[in-house]
Amino acid sequence: METQATLIRETASASELAARAISSVVNGEVDPITAHINISRMEKAIALYKDNVDVRDITLRELSKYGKKQTFGDCVLIRGWFPERPKVARAVK
Repeated sequence: METQATLIRETASASELAARAISSVVNGEVDPITAHINISRMEKAIALYKDNVDVRDITLRELSKYGKKQTFGDCVLIRGWFPERPKVARAVK
């Protein structure tokens, strides 16, 4: 369980996370098929996390302390309702 908590708590840009994964595959530390399967699982896990009503509500309540829009490092969080669900976060390039 500690591994999951560490992954969520760690602050790294999307490009840095991708670079680490790419390096692990290119350097032969991780099998490319296993990496691809696990990356696909992470994509699904991220979608499930972002679609979770409890997480969305808690995140929106926390964001309300900062106003409608706030930048945290390379991530912009925007509070508001859109057609199907509130837009909670998007990464900035």
